[in-house]
Amino acid sequence: MKTSRKIQQEIIAAFDDETNLDTASIGVSVYKHIVTLRGQVDSYSKKITAQQTVWHIQGVRALADELDVVLPNDGKMTDAVIAENILQTLDNLGGAVVRDLRLKVEQGQALLEGTVDNLTQKQKAVSAVWNLPYVKDIIDLITIKVELVNDQMPAVTAVNSRKMIQGPWFTNYGDEIKPPTRLQASFFLKIIKHFANVMSTL
Repeated sequence: MKTSRKIQQEIIAAFDDETNLDTASIGVSVYKHIVTLRGQVDSYSKKITAQQTVWHIQGVRALADELDVVLPNDGKMTDAVIAENILQTLDNLGGAVVRDLRLKVEQGQALLEGTVDNLTQKQKAVSAVWNLPYVKDIIDLITIKVELVNDQMPAVTAVNSRKMIQGPWFTNYGDEIKPPTRLQASFFLKIIKHFANVMSTL
């Protein structure tokens, strides 16, 4: 079993590998496999990144997150200004990514919905928004355009085969994922549209 010192060293090393984390402003202590984070970060995304990084370290059993999020301008930013900043950020990605995206902001939480051409565009949009300091959370309802081939969706290639790719019709660690049938794809898309409609009324 790992010692507390070993766990602490691995967490600090993992923080060093995260380019958007300032390790000098984050203190890490470990006692009986319980990790405590103290210090300050300048965005909610960095706070979440720190949490996720800790949980990737084997041997961690509990996390006490005491990180403070200190935003510019004393943290005063209206949802309208946050929305404006998000739209500007998305526009900078290029028209191919954002032409069919819609945005809703409420109490710092951003809801993104619409359609993009591929997974890369979806990841770029979500990542760009998440890195903005005033965004507290993201609800990602972005869908990817899919063209059916012979009544089936084309096979999907894993972006990183070391990570599990999960969905309503597959769970696979390999590079190739068996495609769903037209009926499965249609059913899943109906669920997404229904959920999007429900969220738009909130």
